[in-house]
Amino acid sequence: MMLTLFTLIGGEKIMLPFIVLVISALLLKVIGVAGVDLLNSWTWCLRGGLAVMFLLAASAHWGKLRADLIAMVPSAFQRPDLIVSATGVLEILGAVGLLIPAIAPVAAACLAMLLISLFPANIRAAREGLMFRGAGFTEFQRSMFRAGHAHAGVLTILALVAMVFTDPAGLSAPIGWAVRIGFAAAPVLVGAGFFGAAIGNGRTQPGGLIALLWIGVFVLGGCLIVLGIGLIRARG
Repeated sequence: MMLTLFTLIGGEKIMLPFIVLVISALLLKVIGVAGVDLLNSWTWCLRGGLAVMFLLAASAHWGKLRADLIAMVPSAFQRPDLIVSATGVLEILGAVGLLIPAIAPVAAACLAMLLISLFPANIRAAREGLMFRGAGFTEFQRSMFRAGHAHAGVLTILALVAMVFTDPAGLSAPIGWAVRIGFAAAPVLVGAGFFGAAIGNGRTQPGGLIALLWIGVFVLGGCLIVLGIGLIRARG
């Protein structure tokens, strides 16, 4: 459900959570550079960015999009309203857990499992063409949004898992933070590529922002290679 949280800007849909993740992490890093030692670590900055993102996503469970989120819950569940509230609470608890070093890996794993469990709701929204705030789209746009949802969800889960394995990989400081930023940026770039390429009233062909998708693919591939090499060397 987090993956369907959007903000309406000038009539165009932009994936707000991922934008918030990047901006929050960068702002925390700036604070770290300014003298706050704890935030001088990219690990803490990215944890903070993810926490802010999940808190923002959780707020939608009781905000204007609540009715839309309830409509997304598969009909097999009899109390979709309770499910939406419960998943919102779990997102809040997971966000807090990311900020507690002793349980951060467990919190990341639980959030990943939560996103996996919520994926059927996104599939239902895509298949049935559920619309948010009454917005209507062309079939091409729906296809691009379906792809954007799917890739953003999978890559967000991958980013959370990668955060757990980056420290054990024993990467140098510059390479380590570059890999962390890369994993966090990949969902933003790929998702923005799908969604951005479909922006525009009645669009039936991808726009120029599709280039962001390919940039995201190359960033993700590079991060996976570097992290893999680091883990192999660390075990050797």
